[in-house]
Amino acid sequence: IDIYKPQVLDLPGITVQSLSAEHGVLALARHAPRLKIGQQIELIPGYADLTNVLHSRFFAFRRDRLEREIPIVR
Repeated sequence: IDIYKPQVLDLPGITVQSLSAEHGVLALARHAPRLKIGQQIELIPGYADLTNVLHSRFFAFRRDRLEREIPIVR
């Protein structure tokens, strides 16, 4: 697992191949589910220290429940 790239959640065989500021490229293995145009997917963020300055807090979830808000101190 490349910790610097996001991980695709609940879609086996789909990985993030590359990223830019506005775009991402996915790699789909032969056994990966087919995606539809406009379909939303969930990503687990990788290493992204530069995006922290754009937000005032982190949201920590466990399963589908918000467990904690963590302020980003500047």
